Amino acid sequence: MATLPAMPTVTGFTTTPVKSMALTRPDHIELSKLGCLGDRRFLCVRSDGRRLSGISKATLMPIRPTYDASAERLTLTFPDGSRVDGIANDAGERLTVELFDRAISVRVLNGPFADAIRTHARDDTLVFARVVEPGYGGGPHPVSVISRASVADVGRHAGDEHLDPGDSGCSSRSTASTPTKRMRGKAGGFGSAERPCASALG
Repeated sequence: MATLPAMPTVTGFTTTPVKSMALTRPDHIELSKLGCLGDRRFLCVRSDGRRLSGISKATLMPIRPTYDASAERLTLTFPDGSRVDGIANDAGERLTVELFDRAISVRVLNGPFADAIRTHARDDTLVFARVVEPGYGGGPHPVSVISRASVADVGRHAGDEHLDPGDSGCSSRSTASTPTKRMRGKAGGFGSAERPCASALG
């Protein structure tokens, strides 16, 4: 009798409500065909709508965002321990932002979030904005999956045999449409151990 392969187990999630800021690791997510609820809902751009790229995103990466989508409440924690907290749906002017693969519509969020980000980054040209739904501020696919085997393979190539999957920014792309569901770390049908992995940042 043939032996069935073991069911893959989801061991963790990484997401961020603000594109290019620090990743969060929630214990559960709400997933739909549009992606993870609240993921990359916000982003920083230039005042003319140009996206940030390369080194221009470096000052944003240490900022830790948390977002309660049901209450529309966003908190930004900065490296010095200071925090900005408030309602994040009071959007104004509409801009079109050209991402790497497509254009999205955003609405500018003026006020304490933008002021704090500009002060931290020492860059008065930054604009803080909210992506107009059902748009998404991430990459071309709203969901990415990585297997432990892929992480181990990256570790071997990098000379780190003990690379921790929880610290990895590497992911395998998944384009499957998925009905809305809440997921916790449990058995799931995503990916395979043999699937190659591609780096995903931003």
